[in-house]
Amino acid sequence: MATDKTGDGQGEPAVRWYRIVPSDSTPLDPIPRGLYVDVTGTLSVVDIDGNIMPMAAAAVGYHPLRPRYVKATGTTAVVYGLY
Repeated sequence: MATDKTGDGQGEPAVRWYRIVPSDSTPLDPIPRGLYVDVTGTLSVVDIDGNIMPMAAAAVGYHPLRPRYVKATGTTAVVYGLY
């Protein structure tokens, strides 16, 4: 199960980041504070309740999303998790 290691500092800037390898079956660990899209493309994320949100053209930049999964199916963008 994915864990949220961001603690109480949600209003604080990120201090670490990692390139996300999209997966349909492996949850993100740690769950990021947000996402940074480095290369524009499609993005498919799943929240902690299992709701899927496809983004047809995720723009380069910060996205205040805290997904449990970044799905391989439907994702072509290059994405980093910030925490």
